[in-house]
Amino acid sequence: MNNKKNMGTIFDTITWEDKNQLDSLIDNMADEQVNFLIIKALESSFTRGTFSLIESEIVSKILRKLSYQDVDNIPK
Repeated sequence: MNNKKNMGTIFDTITWEDKNQLDSLIDNMADEQVNFLIIKALESSFTRGTFSLIESEIVSKILRKLSYQDVDNIPK
């Protein structure tokens, strides 16, 4: 049984159990993780109302473009 407790959450999606796990994510990000994390960061900020109306429209367009790129890069 895993008794570890989540230490925090990033972008309302990713949790970590200890500082080493978080440091590993930060220090060893692969390109796929970078794309995933930037999408999650923008979605999280968008949901929290961080952006103005004009900025929200631009972020929405960026998210659509990045999301479509991600789908196109999935091996078939």
